[in-house]
Amino acid sequence: MAEQVDALAGRVGTDRWVVLQTAWRLLLHRYSGQRRFVMGVMGVPVGSARAHEHTTEPGTVVECGDPGPLGFDALARANASELGCLRGNPAEQPGDGGHRAGSRTQTARAVFAWYGEGTTVHGEPLESPVADGSTFRAEIRLTMTATSAGLDGRLSYDPELFDRDTTRRMVTHLMTLLGSAYADPHTPARLLTLLTSDETATITRQWGRGRAASTPDLCLHELFERQADQVPDALAVSCGESTLTYGELEREANKLARLLRQRGIGPECRVGILLGREPRVIVAILAILKAGAAYVPQDRDQPLERTATTLAAAGVSLTITDADTADLLVPTGLPVLDVDRHATELRAQPSDRPESLAAPRNLAYVIFTSGSTGTPKGSMIEHRSAVNYLLWADSVLPTGHRQGTLVHSRLSFDFTVPCIFVPLMRGAEVVLLPDGARIDKVVDALTGDADFDFVRLTPSHLEVLEGQLRLRGGGLATRTLFVGGEPLRLEVVRSLAARAAGLTVLSQYGATEVTVGGCCVDATAVAAAGGRGTTPLGRPNPNIDVYVLDENLQPVPYGVVGEVVFGGSGVGRGYVRSPGLTAKRFVPDHLGGRPGARLYRTGDLGRYRADGTLEIVGRRDRQVKVNGHRIELGDVENVLHTHPGVDRAVVGVVGRPDGRRRLVAHVQPRPLVEPVTARHLQEMCAAALPSYMVPASIVIVEKMRLTPNGKIDVKAVADHADRVGDEPAPLSVDEQRIARAWQTVLGVDVVESADDFFALGGDSLAAMRVVHLLESAEHVRIGLDDIFAHPVLSALAARATRVESPAQPAVAAEDSAGQPAGGLSPTQSGQWLLHQVYPELPIYNVPLAYELTGQIDVAALNQALHLLVSRHEVLRTSFPESRGVSTLRVHPDVSVSLDEVDATGNDPAVLEAQMRLVARTPFDLERAPLLRGSLVRLRPDRHVLLFCLHHIICDDWSIGVLTKELSELYDSIVESRPARLLTLDVTYSEFAASYQRWLSGERLARQLDYWRSALAGYVPFDLPTDRPRPKQRPVSGDRVEVDLPGPLMGQLRATAEDHGCTLFMAVAAAFQELLARYADQDDVAMIVPVAGRHHPGTESLVGLLMNTVVLRVHTGGAPTFVEMMERVRQSALGAFSNSDVPFVRLVQELSPPRDRSRQPFTQVAFALQSVTPAPVTFAGTEVRQLSIHNGTAKLDLMVEVIPVSPTRWSLRAEFATEIFDRDAIQELVLHFRQLLTAGARDPKAQLSGVQLVEERHPS
Repeated sequence: MAEQVDALAGRVGTDRWVVLQTAWRLLLHRYSGQRRFVMGVMGVPVGSARAHEHTTEPGTVVECGDPGPLGFDALARANASELGCLRGNPAEQPGDGGHRAGSRTQTARAVFAWYGEGTTVHGEPLESPVADGSTFRAEIRLTMTATSAGLDGRLSYDPELFDRDTTRRMVTHLMTLLGSAYADPHTPARLLTLLTSDETATITRQWGRGRAASTPDLCLHELFERQADQVPDALAVSCGESTLTYGELEREANKLARLLRQRGIGPECRVGILLGREPRVIVAILAILKAGAAYVPQDRDQPLERTATTLAAAGVSLTITDADTADLLVPTGLPVLDVDRHATELRAQPSDRPESLAAPRNLAYVIFTSGSTGTPKGSMIEHRSAVNYLLWADSVLPTGHRQGTLVHSRLSFDFTVPCIFVPLMRGAEVVLLPDGARIDKVVDALTGDADFDFVRLTPSHLEVLEGQLRLRGGGLATRTLFVGGEPLRLEVVRSLAARAAGLTVLSQYGATEVTVGGCCVDATAVAAAGGRGTTPLGRPNPNIDVYVLDENLQPVPYGVVGEVVFGGSGVGRGYVRSPGLTAKRFVPDHLGGRPGARLYRTGDLGRYRADGTLEIVGRRDRQVKVNGHRIELGDVENVLHTHPGVDRAVVGVVGRPDGRRRLVAHVQPRPLVEPVTARHLQEMCAAALPSYMVPASIVIVEKMRLTPNGKIDVKAVADHADRVGDEPAPLSVDEQRIARAWQTVLGVDVVESADDFFALGGDSLAAMRVVHLLESAEHVRIGLDDIFAHPVLSALAARATRVESPAQPAVAAEDSAGQPAGGLSPTQSGQWLLHQVYPELPIYNVPLAYELTGQIDVAALNQALHLLVSRHEVLRTSFPESRGVSTLRVHPDVSVSLDEVDATGNDPAVLEAQMRLVARTPFDLERAPLLRGSLVRLRPDRHVLLFCLHHIICDDWSIGVLTKELSELYDSIVESRPARLLTLDVTYSEFAASYQRWLSGERLARQLDYWRSALAGYVPFDLPTDRPRPKQRPVSGDRVEVDLPGPLMGQLRATAEDHGCTLFMAVAAAFQELLARYADQDDVAMIVPVAGRHHPGTESLVGLLMNTVVLRVHTGGAPTFVEMMERVRQSALGAFSNSDVPFVRLVQELSPPRDRSRQPFTQVAFALQSVTPAPVTFAGTEVRQLSIHNGTAKLDLMVEVIPVSPTRWSLRAEFATEIFDRDAIQELVLHFRQLLTAGARDPKAQLSGVQLVEERHPS
């Protein structure tokens, strides 16, 4: 080597030690992957007059920069110049003309030391850190010494950081690099060969290349068509009771394909899909492929703006929708094909198979992932790539079970590709979970009686499944879990395998850009062999290449970190309509030997182990995976930067010891603008991004930490994010008290000083519960208005005052006989009196209807109902009259069972008649139970469950408790396990008695004084009616209902929270304006229900706790929407803070003018339900709630705003048909929607300036 080094030094024009130092620097560049680092340089060069006197020199620290395009020769000369040691101008101390203080210790993790001939170096152990008296403390040091025989080299290292094999390879690679430089010193230094030819062959061919396999010239849909021809009667797709056989699926797809071709759709066209997860989405996918085009799937629950942006970016020719989604795309101007509106045209199409126009190299699908520029990027995958992947998946995934697999993830997630197509290419069943199904439904399916070939999960799902198996016991509905999307912890695999005998967990690694996945490993085998940490990546799939390359796309040695790069058949075409980004990430393949082929740079950092196993160690860019979803952090940051109050924003990921990950954003506000709040920024992100990309926490910081180059120190912010996630700052005593209340009411695990009550999910009801819980349990008093004015924990704690222990309403009443004490609650008394006026009418009947699809155990359902009635005494209560006064009687037991009605003749009149009977038959309050039910049998696997209760024993909150508990009791019976129900701390009669004692004295007087002041001088208004008001209060009623778009409600919520209000206040502001216009009066009041659940212990209590308050607002002076919200806010906070006085007591105390044709105070009620109701479930069935009404009206008009799903709201109006026409109320609710839209569009505009126009709406 000495001769080569001398010859190279001569050709370069510098000293031999400079050549060696340059080669060492290059080796460190390649091993570390760092462009810049510091290195220690020490020693005495040849020619020094003091060479014979020294054993070591203090040395200097030099910065090693990026070699860039320089050849080895130019780089060596630059290094020599930097060190002041060009040939013929030796320096006594490299880079430093004099001595340094011997006591100074310099920091350099790596050192190069050179000693000229004749210099003595004291011996040092070869395998120990540098310890020769030098001023460096290094982890690794190369010492080169000139001898009479040539060169003597020694590599010293810290054995805790390096092993012998690694350092020996480093020496080999150093010599290889020098040999490469000697062969051509002009070669760019960054491209010099580092690996020996044997190493290159092992890493790139033996380890990095999947086996060669032949792939048939088929397209995706042709894999399905083979099975449609062979097993046309086999079940292909199911979602609840909706199913399609292979023959039906083929025919439906053929019809839609022909219609698409008539619309000009063919090869290389891109067609969007915006449908729910139901069988016809599979029809749409196959139809698009059969038409020769590529499908572009979208999700219905993502923000409309993102959907429109994605479809536009894809350049779709058309988007397939249904009636529910077509209207969403109208504002975008994108062309749609509504399969509901074109149903007749579709049915008329021929059902035979159209000629296939697509070829294997045509585009099959485009799937979008997060983009760092803020715009999603669409990966284009050709048929040949998808078929290659699916043939591999078919070869490794088992078959022969009752069902193929379960599809539960987003259709826009390439996770679904194998879930849809592997079963369809085998003739197996694809089981779809409906939209909105959460992970608990996936777990239910996996622990039920299904039998799947395989089920695809993310590691996050797998951890939930493992935890549920621990709780539930039992087995799994599959023997194979196909996992991917993020790192998989082997501890979870080990635990799951121990609980599910015979389970195989296959862990896949890949990217959307390379057709789902390119590597796979049996994680159960790795775990069984004692593996720790996360699963390795395994070996490449057939026809797939996987390399680990440096930034110059050169292979790195095993053990060295580089970028994971894919080649071979799985590499996609690139990003749709993004040539610049495609060129950056899809680069020419110089390793595979295939002309025109390309490599895909994943951005993942990985390394090969000595046995050829590949493992991931991080990301080169700032792309992350959270719960299986790939997220560009820059995408989220770009949304945050759109706010004018945000100066800088950085988003990071918090990882916890249990493996859970969440996004955390740090925001530096812009000075001299309106302050920005974390709550508003979260709402803004929710309106612009999919839910999985919305930061779980947003931290407002005074100033971001910067790097020396003036850029945001992302690593420092990420480190701080970890501390935010795992080590919250200690709370003060008052903060701890309030935090405990927030945790109880909001159901959050951790509350920190900077947390915002509303950002954690709080609303008006939750605020009321917090106020009462603090006073009763923590002896802390804060006002309801304090929470709205100071929602941040630290600020709210400053408003807290300590109080003496108050009387608590939710405690058991003392009674020596052990029987429930007290009579009716005041609210029940009011209900009893109303019933006496109209005993023959079902005004206060509360009907419920649910369609059950699946096998139902009627005996178990009746048993569950009996247990429910036994659990809640109010369900066993009757209200007999005694001498003209109401009393109550709690029965120890009552008989209750479902009436079974057979309607299997498909006569809808039978069901309709039973619904009317259940909903509209009056109750006799003297006979318990005031509950009845029916089960209508439509088919063996389809029933309608009907219930009706009297309002005197329940309210809306109670319905949620009852349905949830009935479901749990039923499930526990059919699954032969104990029911998981909360302990009831108090009965309804006990609560009522304690509540009346609590609401007395000064507390009652204070609230009554408020109401006397709030309602003083109020004159009730009348809405214009279509017919004269009768002398008696009108009671016959009907309902109308219109949709409210989810994005509109999101805008209203964000606007409200920007101004310290709630969604209720925003919606109520528009409704008050509407009432003022209709009544031609600027002082309007309406009745608003309050849950009455703010007292501790009432969350699981069934009974009539609901109360009503009067909300009075002055609308005069042409207020803007924001100003009207503020007026509603002031009125609502006062009303809610004094909502304990029962309405009947309020009427008695204030004695408003009475009129038998009207209710006191006002004839209009308004309600908003802010939380989407939890779905009702019964084991083994799909449940859908049906509309049912009792045919009456409690008031002239009652308007409710109700969330139907996470993306859709409903505006429902119940009205008195004796005075209003249906069309008039229809127009009123549409006008209400217009005011809401105007307020959301321009909150600072005057509501009185909004022109209300007539809308046509289907009746």
